[in-house]
Amino acid sequence: MRVAASEESSLRLNVVSSIFVKESMELFGMPTDGGLSAKNTAKAYLAALAGDMHGQTLAIPVYAEMESFL
Repeated sequence: MRVAASEESSLRLNVVSSIFVKESMELFGMPTDGGLSAKNTAKAYLAALAGDMHGQTLAIPVYAEMESFL
C-alpha cells in the first residue's frame, strides 16, 4: 500500500485491515468472540473513503469506537 500510494498521487489509496464480522460468523455457526458487527466494520471503510489519509492501513477496531462516521 505504501509503495503504491507513494507512486500514485492523483488518487488516495488506503487499505482496511478487516477482521471477522459477527453476523457472518453467526451464519457459519462460528463463535463470535473476536468479531465486530457489520456496522462497526463499515466505519473503517467509511473513514477510508471520507478521510483525508493517503497510503494508510486502517485497523477496524480503532474505528469501531468512533461515532462520527455513521
